[in-house]
This record gives sequence, structure tokens and C-alpha cells, in this order.
Amino acid sequence: MRREVTGSLLVIFWLILLLFGNAGQFWLVTLIVAGFAANEYLTMQFPDGLAKTERGTLIGIIILPVFFQIPGAVVMPVAAHLFAALFFYCLYRFMFFKKAPIDLTNFGKFMLGLVYIGLLFAHLPMIRSLPHGAAWVLILTAITAGSDIGAYYIGRLRGKTQLCPDVSPGKTKEGMWGGLLTAIVLVVIVALCMRVQLGIASLVILTIFLSFVGVFGDLIESAIKRSAGVKDSGTILPGHGGVLDRLDSMIFVAPVLYYFLIWNS
Repeated sequence: MRREVTGSLLVIFWLILLLFGNAGQFWLVTLIVAGFAANEYLTMQFPDGLAKTERGTLIGIIILPVFFQIPGAVVMPVAAHLFAALFFYCLYRFMFFKKAPIDLTNFGKFMLGLVYIGLLFAHLPMIRSLPHGAAWVLILTAITAGSDIGAYYIGRLRGKTQLCPDVSPGKTKEGMWGGLLTAIVLVVIVALCMRVQLGIASLVILTIFLSFVGVFGDLIESAIKRSAGVKDSGTILPGHGGVLDRLDSMIFVAPVLYYFLIWNS
């Protein structure tokens, strides 16, 4: 029951933000969400804990690529966001840990978080800033949420064949196909309601491809959680776990959809 209540509240908030909010408000929400996601990621990767100053600094650096998407700012290549974040990380290391050698394992964990949360998730506000951006974010949401919902319920009812038992034993092939069908139905409904300028056949093909990308993103987050020895990335969303548990698919689908829209324009 908690899962359904939380999910309903998230859907209502998301629809209000997309249908009635502007690009600036959407950017602010994604920046805050990225901060929560970064905090969950650091908690999983550094179970022994981080000093408050260090945690806050690393969160700030990780979400820099999302911050750079502030509406009205000078548009920079995505690679520039990565280099800017790395510059601030090196500056931070030099100022506070002058004599301490860089731990390559910890640096690798930081870099994964920077790319995973900062760089990939930054494409979500980038989509919103495009023409008809709100409609395309809704399409993206229909793909990822539809895949998750279908996979969860159909997997529970009909799931027999494990999809990737070594990474996520609970996911099944039947659930994956059920999620794909659910995503297609939701995308067609959203496209008709929002009058998206793309043919239904093209949308279905795009949905199929992005749904599989979302499954890959879901498995990546499952692998991160498995390596950290945790079931959920956090507890902030009752019945759903953490922020990353809800964003895992969207994080990977967003950049693919963004560059498709750029190419298609």
C-alpha cells in the first residue's frame, strides 16, 4: 500500500511540474533530486562514512553538470561540465589534502558518481529546455515508469525466468516484456494527448529501444547496490527505497533520448 501511495504522489507532483511549471522550476527540482541521489550514492560507496564537509563538497561537485543547465546560462559542451567538475575536485584535494596521496579506488568511485549522476542525469533538464521539452520529458517518464510498473506487477504474477540472476535475482524476462508492453501503451497515450510531432510507428520503435536502455540502467544500479551490500539505495521514498531506485532507468535513457531529439531536429 505504501508503494502505491508514494507512487501516486510522485506522479501527481511530476505532472504538475511538467504541465504547469517552467524550465527554471524544473531545473531547480532536478538539481535538488540530483543532490539526494549523490548523497545516496556516496553513502553506498563509502559505508564507513564521510566527514560532513567532505560529503557536502563531493555532492556539490558531483551535481555541477546539473547546475550548469540553469536556464539562460551559456550553453557548453557536456565534456566541459566534466572538466569543470574535475577541476573543482582537484582544487578541493589540493586545499584540504595537500600531502595525502590520491586513493585511486576512492577516486574511481567519485568518477563513477560524477558520470552516473552528474553527467548523465544532467540531460534531463537539457531535454526540458528543448522545444516541446515538457512533452518529451513526459514521454521519457512514460517509458521508464511504464517499464518499471509493468515489470514489477507482471513479474510478480507471471515471472519465472530470471533476467540476470547474478546482478538482480528478482528481475524476470516475463516482467521485462510486460514492462515493454506497458511502456508502449503509455507512450502512445501521452503522445496523442501532447500531440508529439513524431509518427506512432517511430515512437513505438523508439520506445522499444529506450526500454531496453532503461533495463540496462536498472541493472547497473542493481550492480552498484549489490557491490555495496544493500537492498535499496535509500529510504526516503516509502515502499520504493531511495531516489536512485526511482531514477536508475531514467539516468541512462535521458542522454539517449536527448541526442535522438537533437539528431531528429
